[in-house]
Amino acid sequence: MRWASHSSGDFEFAKLFRFSDHATERVIEALKNGANIVTNVNMM
Repeated sequence: MRWASHSSGDFEFAKLFRFSDHATERVIEALKNGANIVTNVNMM
């Protein structure tokens, strides 16, 4: 799984992302099962 946070204000950037079927449900299940969240920003 991968997550991206982008804050340029360029809404065209969203067209570069593709998500597989049921991506949201799979992420939620992984988090419930203790998956790690890795970040390299201080805002998190």
